[in-house]
Amino acid sequence: MMKLLLSLALLAAASCTHLNSVSVTSIPKDRSQRVSAERYKFLFLLLNFNNDFASHMEKDLAEKCPNGKVEGIVTKTEMLTYFPLIAHAYNIRADGYCIKK
Repeated sequence: MMKLLLSLALLAAASCTHLNSVSVTSIPKDRSQRVSAERYKFLFLLLNFNNDFASHMEKDLAEKCPNGKVEGIVTKTEMLTYFPLIAHAYNIRADGYCIKK
């Protein structure tokens, strides 16, 4: 029983984050108003049937810049492992700058 508990504790301690991708658009000269959006999705047994959670990132950024446009967007996608093979998550973050028209 003690070996099983020790094994489970070691697996739990193995949780980590992997940076999957980063993308950058051209950075504007005016960087006075920063905007950001973030989406998170938990995955059980690595089962993911759609990526709809990421589809609304553009809308989230646009809502934070109602009288302008967002430029200089940096996106970062991370895969988080909480418990190997059982509990995982995706975290997507987008940062940019609101440029007034």
